[in-house]
Amino acid sequence: MNIAGNIWKLQADRFFSNFWLHIAILVPFFESNGLSATQIFLTETIFAVVTALSEIPTGYLSDVIGRKKCFVIGSALIPVSMTVYAFSHTFWAFAGAETIMGIALAFRSGTDSSFLYDTLLELKREKEHKRIEGTALFLREIGSGIANILGGLLATISLTLPFVVNVFTSLVLLPLALATKEPKRESSQSQNAKAHAKDMGRTVLYCAKHPILRNATLYMALINGLGIIGYWMEYLLYSKIGITVTYFGFLAATCSLMTALGSKALHPLDKKMGERFALALPLFMGTCMVAIGLLQSLWSLPFVFLNSFLWGLSIPLLRDILHKNTGSSIRATVLSVTSMSGRLVFIAFSAGMGHLIDLTNIQTGFLCLGSLFLVTTALPAMGLMRAR
Repeated sequence: MNIAGNIWKLQADRFFSNFWLHIAILVPFFESNGLSATQIFLTETIFAVVTALSEIPTGYLSDVIGRKKCFVIGSALIPVSMTVYAFSHTFWAFAGAETIMGIALAFRSGTDSSFLYDTLLELKREKEHKRIEGTALFLREIGSGIANILGGLLATISLTLPFVVNVFTSLVLLPLALATKEPKRESSQSQNAKAHAKDMGRTVLYCAKHPILRNATLYMALINGLGIIGYWMEYLLYSKIGITVTYFGFLAATCSLMTALGSKALHPLDKKMGERFALALPLFMGTCMVAIGLLQSLWSLPFVFLNSFLWGLSIPLLRDILHKNTGSSIRATVLSVTSMSGRLVFIAFSAGMGHLIDLTNIQTGFLCLGSLFLVTTALPAMGLMRAR
């Protein structure tokens, strides 16, 4: 089996890994089952807690037993989660589905990107990583966009139907994972649980002490954690400004397209304007959130789309920085630390933001979220620019 084949297989995996027909209608689906804004964010918080607790152990496991094994485990669990979702109608049942999904995505988180980078290292094509990673993220968002449109259309028949269809589309991930080839890499020499625990602790400490990794991890965690809160708030906004569920899929698809374009735009933008300029751009996501809150009308939509573009640009940029400052023996663990940090940010603020919206309104929620984003991301962004 040719190791170069991993590239197109992992890119195909990215397309189907975000092919979620239910995402665009998840908020109205929850509301149709009697969940409040607080419960909606609490459900997502449970997912974030499970994923956060699983991130570092599964990332470390990927470094120890191999990328492919963890990839296969995660890919097998996703259809199980979708099946539970398709037949659930209560808060606790949804919490169970999110728990399974959290574990599944933890096994894949960090592993997919490490898989790709280690493959490029073996092929001596690591300099192409930023471009290839951008293409992979582009395909992921295109898959998301197509799925969002289909999900919105299927929801006009039944809000449960997108979940049922997703059971079958997610089954594609398993044969793709099984068809990959394990790349060469450095591996941990630890032989017992205590030694493995020490290795994990050393990696976390390394991330905290390394100036570039520390700032890149914190910057990416804040962008992802607060960005996900904003993403779910956008669906609450759509209902408030008179947009029906039928159009949710098209709006979500447009956001996915903008995220995809942001991922593709990074490489030429980085070459033309420089990395420091690119690092500053995601800060404007906070400005977009404030503008959405102030306008609270159809005029908010351009800022919703710009926010998605900037988010898409930030992912391959910060992942490339993390990869270049990490050895292959700890790469998946480092990426898992970053992902876990994003989950912790979400956990820290999501339920409180949902409760704030229940007590006040969606406008106040966006104004507070945008202000929080601007204040918290400025420091790691500047630190990263200085360190680079």
